[in-house]
Amino acid sequence: MNKIHDKVNIKWLSEASEINPNPVLIMNLKGEVLYRNVATDNYLNIIFPNLCFPRLSLILPSTINEILSDMHNNQVDYKDIEYEVVDAFFKCKIVKSIDETIYNLYLTNITKSKNSAFFDTVTQLPNSIYLNKMIEEEVKKCKKSGSCFTLLRFNIINFKNLSYALGYDFGEHLLLAVADKLKNIFSTNSTIARFSDHDFAVLLPQIALKSARVRADSVIEVFEDPLIISSLRIEVAICSGIAEYPRHGVDAHAILQCADVAMHKAQKLNSTIEFYDKDFFDETTRKIKLATELHNALATDELSIVYQPKVDIQKNTVVGVEALMRWSHPSEGFISPEIFIEVAEQSRLIKEITIWVLNRTLKEYQSLAAVLPNIQLSVNITAKDLTSETFPEIVAGLLAAWNIDAEVLTLEITENALITDTEQVLSIISRLTNIGIKLSIDDFGTGYSSLNYLRQLNVNELKIDKSFVMDMLGDENNQIIVRAVTSLAHDLNLKVTAEGVENKETLYELNKYRCDIAQGYYLSKPLSLKDIIVWIKNYS
Repeated sequence: MNKIHDKVNIKWLSEASEINPNPVLIMNLKGEVLYRNVATDNYLNIIFPNLCFPRLSLILPSTINEILSDMHNNQVDYKDIEYEVVDAFFKCKIVKSIDETIYNLYLTNITKSKNSAFFDTVTQLPNSIYLNKMIEEEVKKCKKSGSCFTLLRFNIINFKNLSYALGYDFGEHLLLAVADKLKNIFSTNSTIARFSDHDFAVLLPQIALKSARVRADSVIEVFEDPLIISSLRIEVAICSGIAEYPRHGVDAHAILQCADVAMHKAQKLNSTIEFYDKDFFDETTRKIKLATELHNALATDELSIVYQPKVDIQKNTVVGVEALMRWSHPSEGFISPEIFIEVAEQSRLIKEITIWVLNRTLKEYQSLAAVLPNIQLSVNITAKDLTSETFPEIVAGLLAAWNIDAEVLTLEITENALITDTEQVLSIISRLTNIGIKLSIDDFGTGYSSLNYLRQLNVNELKIDKSFVMDMLGDENNQIIVRAVTSLAHDLNLKVTAEGVENKETLYELNKYRCDIAQGYYLSKPLSLKDIIVWIKNYS
């Protein structure tokens, strides 16, 4: 470079740059700083207040020499680079001068805009975007070194309930309190982020699963003690999911997904900590796929109804049938109702399915009644049906459409459905019974309903769960439960149905207990409409 030209260029740039409030530098290919303006020193002193003479390299990209060399070799005239310095973010604009060995550098502090993009406004922790960036960087490091890292996800299980009950401002205070706890537990080498509304994530470099589990345990232990927020003692429920690189995933997206799957497994199993489980992931993915296919199945002939008879034990006569839904999948074959009903509830298809079942069974009821007039028809409904304000009117409309008396219809609900939104459930049940519909508590003995709650319900029948009935002959405790439930139901003027009657001996024992109705494979498996009609004729 011509020294005179060099000096002229620098003098011209320096005069213009002194009025620039941001750092401006001139560098050559050797990485030598030929000029820097006053603002550069001001920035250094602000960012590093504890250093007497902070080095200029502290605010430059760490690979600046390589960047300049690459620009020169590839004849690049202009380049923008964003990088982090301590707690600040900088953007460096590099422009090649007339002399191709000289470069002008313009530095801008973009921390404020980066904070809004990369940091959570409530906790000031990194957000999911920043976390993803840090995971990508960690993946690069691990690929070079052959090491590993783990990602922990933490979910505040009862956050929504607490925020709903105590207000939005309280929710923010709770998030801050949780963030502070996490900061106290994890070292500065970790990255703690607020991942979503009430989820946090912690990136642990060079930490394997076993050690990550110990750290997750320490978090769970900390939250076993109540938090004091706004003078209130708050019980905070936390669960965690853990994934490890490269065991569970080979990139940032995969690790984030695996940690999320592990956390949702913990939520589903009501456990505190779970590792990523591929089988659980595959099952979850399958259910998502099934939800789409179930929606299509409603419009095709894939869904059908089968009927299992209910027999009066004392009189040995058929008194009713329970309608059960079946799904014959075109590629997977028979799919268990336990699976697709859960899928329906999670995908909000359950209301549509309940209506489909009621409409189909009420339509087919006329064929049943032709064989056995006033035969009782039992149909299962779910907790979500009992919280639907329009459900009683929908049922009444279907009964009217098929000209069927409400008294022949019994809706079966599980015990656990009764503990969901108690006030609303009681209201819906009351409206259903006012129509004339009977109600039965299914799988009784496996849920959490109290005897006091039973007294409030205008139900007609208790169905003893088959798990007690099937093993009662060889298990004295099950015999005691069956006798007790039968006696309790009769004291409350309720009918008792025993499910799971598999043999003659069980039926005989139930008769001794004065149980009212039997249902099970000893009598008949669930049958198609055509076959149940033949069965009823033969049994009669």
